[in-house]
Amino acid sequence: TYCRFVVHLRYFVTRQLSRERVIDDDVIELFDIVKEKYKRAYHCVQKINTLLNEKYHMVYSNSEEFYLTLH
Repeated sequence: TYCRFVVHLRYFVTRQLSRERVIDDDVIELFDIVKEKYKRAYHCVQKINTLLNEKYHMVYSNSEEFYLTLH
């Protein structure tokens, strides 16, 4: 599962560098459930978000956050 997460993280960074945006309309309700059920994974994603934002000024959508939390 770690390797799978790293692959998804790599694609996430690639999308960020190319400024490709993912639409979040369909994931909000499901994401709320995932955040509650997988608190540790969500907390990890929040740390990644903070690091990327502070170091590289990257900000990602709820869809990206949802995607990374699941993997």
